[in-house]
Amino acid sequence: MIRTRTRLRDWNERETSLGLTMFLFEETEWRNQRDEVVKLRVKTRIRY
Repeated sequence: MIRTRTRLRDWNERETSLGLTMFLFEETEWRNQRDEVVKLRVKTRIRY
């Protein structure tokens, strides 16, 4: 059995050449039946 958890890890706003930009860091974690992490992914989303 594999369990998955996704959460917002961090976020920040910065001024870029396109104006105020928000960076969102989303973390997804997969765990097996022994509660060991088998995969970890961090996704970066950029909002203008």
